[in-house]
Amino acid sequence: QLGAFCLSSIEAFYQQVANSQGQTEPTYFAEKYELGPIQWLIRELYPQAREVILVRDFRDMLCSILAFNAKRGYAAFGREHFKSDAEFVRQLGFMLLRLLRSWRSRAAQAYLLRYEDLILRPVETIRALLQYLDLDSAPSIVTGIIQRASEETPELQRHRTSRDQRASIGRWRRDLDASLQAMCQEVFGDVLREFGYTELGYEPELLPMVVGSQHQDVRRD
Repeated sequence: QLGAFCLSSIEAFYQQVANSQGQTEPTYFAEKYELGPIQWLIRELYPQAREVILVRDFRDMLCSILAFNAKRGYAAFGREHFKSDAEFVRQLGFMLLRLLRSWRSRAAQAYLLRYEDLILRPVETIRALLQYLDLDSAPSIVTGIIQRASEETPELQRHRTSRDQRASIGRWRRDLDASLQAMCQEVFGDVLREFGYTELGYEPELLPMVVGSQHQDVRRD
């Protein structure tokens, strides 16, 4: 009974969203969620659901958190609970292990999407994602998505902490001192490798795009 109530509430809300966008038969609604039991519950309620796990070089993620906190003038994203950046890094390590276990348990079903692929090779990455979702991946569709995602907005400017998107990749080499770099390697090293990152950073020419248990090799000659 609870499940039926949740389904009817979710679908009534998203039907209103679809109506406001002029869509009579939407294919998906999208939700962003943190690690926890919700992904299993969603699969139970919606067996045809598709899951996308978005990752980024976790050293760059740390830089972004610290820089955004500095930009706003107060600590957040969990940093406020720790006395030092080093303590925060160790806590992030536990979170990333949970993420890795979650990915391992659903790798055959979920889609692993790297932030760096979106920035450095957007056409191939968006096309592969649309194909995973069984959506139209025609060149015009892909181009339109990339153009809209690239538009400057006040919200984007407020959140940005690097010069541009490309400058946000590998920023840990510039932003982290030697001791924090070493600690990140100690704490994140194994998780980074399993998600396709090397000790030196992101090297797209060496990495395949990963779709669940299937690998789509897009390395260029």
